[in-house]
Amino acid sequence: MFAKLYLPVLKQIIADYTSGLPDSREPSVLSLCAKTVSKCGMNLGQENISGILITALNFVIPVIKNDFNSLMDHRTRLFELILATIVHGFDGKLSF
Repeated sequence: MFAKLYLPVLKQIIADYTSGLPDSREPSVLSLCAKTVSKCGMNLGQENISGILITALNFVIPVIKNDFNSLMDHRTRLFELILATIVHGFDGKLSF
C-alpha cells in the first residue's frame, strides 16, 4: 500500500532531479531512492526498480566519469542504490 501511494511522489522527485542542471543535482535524491528500494523492495515492482536504477545511472555516470576526485557523495549514494537494488530489488528465484 505504501509503495503505491509513495511511487508517484518518488517519480516526481526523480523527474525534478533529471530536469535540473548537473551542478544542481543533490546526492540526497540517490540516497532517497536507495532507502525506498531497501524498505519497499519488490513491492515497488521490478519495472519501477529498474527504472529508478537506469535513470540514476544515465544521469550520474556522465557527471562522475571524467573526474575521479570530486562528487564523492554522488558516487557513494549511487553505490548505495546499486547495493539496495541487488539486495532488495530481486526476488531471488534463480534456477540452475
